[in-house]
Amino acid sequence: MTVTPEAGLDVVMDVTVTAHSSGGVGRYVMRLAEALRKAADGSGVRFRTVDVPAARPGTHGVPCRADLVLPDPFYMSIPLLRRIPLRRGTEVRSRPERLGRLAGVTGGVFHHGGVQPSCPAGWSSVITHFDPSGLLHPEWHTRETVEFAEREREMVDAGSSVLAISDWAARQAESCFGLPEGSAGSAPGAADPLYSPGEPDTGVLSGFGLRRDGYVLHVGSFVPRKNIPFLLEIYGDCVNCGFALPLVLVGAEEWKPDAALSGRSWARRIPVPDDADLLSLYRGARAVVLPSRYEGLGFPALEAMACHVPLLCSSATALPGTVGGGGLLLDPDDGDAWGRAILSLDDPDRVAALARMAASAPRRTWEEAARRAIEFYRRLVP
Repeated sequence: MTVTPEAGLDVVMDVTVTAHSSGGVGRYVMRLAEALRKAADGSGVRFRTVDVPAARPGTHGVPCRADLVLPDPFYMSIPLLRRIPLRRGTEVRSRPERLGRLAGVTGGVFHHGGVQPSCPAGWSSVITHFDPSGLLHPEWHTRETVEFAEREREMVDAGSSVLAISDWAARQAESCFGLPEGSAGSAPGAADPLYSPGEPDTGVLSGFGLRRDGYVLHVGSFVPRKNIPFLLEIYGDCVNCGFALPLVLVGAEEWKPDAALSGRSWARRIPVPDDADLLSLYRGARAVVLPSRYEGLGFPALEAMACHVPLLCSSATALPGTVGGGGLLLDPDDGDAWGRAILSLDDPDRVAALARMAASAPRRTWEEAARRAIEFYRRLVP
């Protein structure tokens, strides 16, 4: 990617959130930071990442490169002394000034990967917006994620600009936060370059008790917006109609999935594997099914299409824009349509057609996401 050098611009991205988010939030922040680091070279942008350890108590560090680490004030190392300033919020209130000194310049763009709200004085504050479901559907979320969403709204009300993970999420942010049309930017995420077509590692599959083309795959946490109970009900009907492939749910680690799978011998759960194993699980699947009710982007859809795997996907929220013509889009409430689509996976011609659809989908890149992010930063700091 070639970026024309322009006037210098300082960008600092807070990557603290990656210490306690192994899902889509953490992955997006890490991959965008990596891409911005590469794109900044020769672009007139000095890009750096920062970690704020005081904002992530109880964690062991961020899983990505942090160019800057904000030291704790001296009193944080004194057990008895620290109680008073912590209770009074002294450390939190002092972060903007300390971040400014750490950055060593008087202004630029401070991009919040999460919702740690501290921003140096004189800098343009940018939040990463994933989706507004925590505000619109708090019943789908834990207390922590609802608080995340509420703090995000507070930051926007206080003047932070919004850079979303998809075009759909950007428009939703404008509506939800009452922002002017076109004011929110977007830097759509992409599948990691690791995800690509090819043969699965048969050793990986056999280790999970699977064989190539012998299962249907779902990737995503067991949370309400993923619509997994609906999928289990429809899939069970298909099994009763003679569909013989098991359903494999990867990463369904929340909301008591084992209880939901009880009595369903055709369904099994695999805890989140490493990337190499997940690649083989994608490549070996007959198809990937994603009936989500709400997604700000949809990484599993991008990963499935990158592997040229047949994709049955919800038509809700950001997913049509993410999938385009790369998969079959289905109403997440239409059980009959999903049942027919799953049963059609017994037809080799239908599976081949779906695989061609996935292969024809344009491949998004993190380089493009970084380019769009830099363009957005320059709107804020010409």
